[in-house]
Amino acid sequence: MSVDIPLMRWCSEYFVRAGGLAYFGDVLGTIAPALAPTFIAFDDLSCINTNTRKTAFWMLTYRNPSYIEPLRKETTAAFNGDRLVDLGHIHKNCPLLKSLWFETLRMASNATSVRLVNKDTIIGNKILRKGNRIRPSTAPMSVHLTPSVLPVQTLRSSGGPSAAARRCAAAAIAKRATLILLSIVLRRFDIVIVGEGKLPTPDLGMSVLGIMAVKDD
Repeated sequence: MSVDIPLMRWCSEYFVRAGGLAYFGDVLGTIAPALAPTFIAFDDLSCINTNTRKTAFWMLTYRNPSYIEPLRKETTAAFNGDRLVDLGHIHKNCPLLKSLWFETLRMASNATSVRLVNKDTIIGNKILRKGNRIRPSTAPMSVHLTPSVLPVQTLRSSGGPSAAARRCAAAAIAKRATLILLSIVLRRFDIVIVGEGKLPTPDLGMSVLGIMAVKDD
C-alpha cells in the first residue's frame, strides 16, 4: 500500500505533535486534538500581525511634537466630529501622514535581506563576486539620521525612499489600517510619554521579519 502526503505538512505535523508530547505528555493532545493543523495554519498567517502593530507603535512614539497639529489639520476633513467618515481623504490627501509612515518604516526596520550578486561588483575597496549572496542590513544604524540628507519634503513629494521590484499586497492593507489608527488617535486623544519622557528602547538583538521590537511594552 502506498500513501501520498504533502511532505511539508507531514514534517510540520510530526514536530508540532512531538513537541506537545515532549513538553506536556498526552494532556495537550487530549485538550486540543486539532492543535497541529491549527498551529500550522496560524504559522502560515502569523505574519499578518508581525509588522503592523509595531509600525503603529513606533509612529506614535518616534514623533516630533511639532508635527502633531499639522497632522491633525491635514486629517480633519476625514472626520465628522470624532467619527472617521472619509477613508479616501486619509489615503489620498494626507502627504504629511504618508511621509510619517515611510519615515517610520525607514527608521524602525531591523530586518536583513538576501541578495544574489549577478555580476562582479566593486564597492569601495571590496569586490562582490558573481554568484555569491550578500545580506544587507536595514537596521537603524545603517540609515541617515540627519534631516538634511532625507528631509520630510522628499518623502512628501516622492513617497518612500526605496522600493523592491515586487511588493507585498498585504502591505497596502497594513498601511491603510495603521494610518486610520494614527488619525483616530490624534483626533480623539492628547498623548504623551509618561515618566521621564524617554523614547522606548528598541530590541535590536532580536531577529525579526521587518519592524524592530521593543524591549519593554
